[in-house]
Amino acid sequence: MAEAFEPVPPGVPSLEFVVPGCAKSGSTSLCAMLALHPRVFIPGAKELWFFSMPAYRDRWGEFAAHFDHAPVGTLLGEGSTAYLGSSAGEAAARAIARHYPDCRILIVARDPLDRVLSSVREMHHSGHLFGVACAFELREALERAAHFLADALYWERSAPWRELFPPAQVHVVFFEDMCADPAGVLQGCYEHLALDPAEAPVPGAGLHLNTGETKLRDTRALRWLRRRAGQGVWLAARDDDARERWIRCLRLRRRI
Repeated sequence: MAEAFEPVPPGVPSLEFVVPGCAKSGSTSLCAMLALHPRVFIPGAKELWFFSMPAYRDRWGEFAAHFDHAPVGTLLGEGSTAYLGSSAGEAAARAIARHYPDCRILIVARDPLDRVLSSVREMHHSGHLFGVACAFELREALERAAHFLADALYWERSAPWRELFPPAQVHVVFFEDMCADPAGVLQGCYEHLALDPAEAPVPGAGLHLNTGETKLRDTRALRWLRRRAGQGVWLAARDDDARERWIRCLRLRRRI
């Protein structure tokens, strides 16, 4: 059911497109590719998650500030993985449909199994920053984080967007196609946004960001140190760069 139109406050910029994508599906790479076009502006701080916040109406000024440096005449867009997940994703879709009914939607999908495995790698890589220790065994890791599997249900996750926006405004991009033919995928995206692809440089095959090859995993020894009261406090007190250098020097974090 269509949302009742609600204009944004004066001074809040228009939003021409949104890239909702499940985590580890390639939305970061797609946003970087889209930004190659001189008539596209995406804030440097990807993952605004603005429209998934319950009280977003009280923070319009923060949203507008992300686009302060956008050149006049550019299409404004943003990408947030929270926009394609459960209740937060539905809330974001409804909010954007309410304020920007003409917005174009670019949904990114990936082979479900590859996406799940990539999510587990990411949890190993950065989970310690949030106090999360991802299980070493895959089965146990998925039992502890059931949303890894749920997030791969693209048809279900994308339902709010497909229901609230006309089919002509929704364009689906596949991660595997981005890897095999980035120029072709980008041309399709630009055409969906009514932009001339010839105005943008052709993306190189190497424009693939946040790749699995860059991810590291704690060794069991490092997990033990993090749990120890004295050593854990000492590690947490170190400068981020210094701590990572020390850990890598002792090979306490390794490639996954």
